[in-house]
Amino acid sequence: MFTEGSAIVTIKTGLSYGREEEIHKKLAENGIAVSHRGVLGHYGIRASPHIYNTVEDVEVFLEELMASLKTFIST
Repeated sequence: MFTEGSAIVTIKTGLSYGREEEIHKKLAENGIAVSHRGVLGHYGIRASPHIYNTVEDVEVFLEELMASLKTFIST
């Protein structure tokens, strides 16, 4: 998918810092390596896909992220 370097992306969900931390933990439990970054009230889920990631890796990440977001938005 990627041919050079990396593409770091921070996704701002609009949820609280605590909710995003829960999403981060759930993704990690499912083997998805992301981080939860934040400073001075600006935070988000950070993904760093690299040349070694496949299209399927990205699709799994997005599916898991969307499932987590739906869970927290509906509660």
